[in-house]
Amino acid sequence: SAGERLPPQIWNAWEAAGGHPILDGLGCSELVYMVIGNTPQRRRPGSSGLAMPGVELRIVDEAGTILAEPGKTGRLEVRMPSVCAGYRVADDKPSDPPHQPEERFRPDGWFATGDEYLQDPDGFYHHRGRTGDMLRVSGIWISPAEIEDVLAGIRSISETAAVLGESEIGLAEIVLYIVPAPGADGSAAVAAARERLSRALPPYKRPRRFEIAHDLPRTATGKVQRNKLREQLRRDPH
Repeated sequence: SAGERLPPQIWNAWEAAGGHPILDGLGCSELVYMVIGNTPQRRRPGSSGLAMPGVELRIVDEAGTILAEPGKTGRLEVRMPSVCAGYRVADDKPSDPPHQPEERFRPDGWFATGDEYLQDPDGFYHHRGRTGDMLRVSGIWISPAEIEDVLAGIRSISETAAVLGESEIGLAEIVLYIVPAPGADGSAAVAAARERLSRALPPYKRPRRFEIAHDLPRTATGKVQRNKLREQLRRDPH
């Protein structure tokens, strides 16, 4: 789905409109190849799929401990023959060894993709966000995807992005940016989001603040630049 996860509501709607099966997956440049994928035989809307042949996957916590229990969100690490040797910069000499940042390259051959994932009881992997985009509120980790996926399909909302901000007294709080659908009223979009969230999520996972935006900043490959939204909050905190 070109840089962003594909929520099940959009997956199903796209499939119904196009008449062809959707096969989403995960790959990255450092690994050359797709490492997780849905197949015509086994697929699950909203997931990235299953481990591809020849690929080892594990989900670990911040300390590197393997999270073997299904449903636990953690950092995705991959081991396979095609993991790149490292990174080079423009002024490197040909004889210089590739750079291997320790936050990405593990001594035992595992590579950290920078993605947060969980594995369901059937083995399907579900993308929960980028590692730096996870939301920590009152000591509890919350995935932006949990919030944004709930709002997919609301007619008055085009897209959303949840980021971490600060309350007036300096406590961490979830801020939700909402892009209203063309012709939709911003206040109505916020009201629809509040109503849906109140039914679908417990209070600690609900945004405390809502911001209306004309669009969301994106990279050249279409990924939402949450860091720019966080910078905007720092410039205009309240």
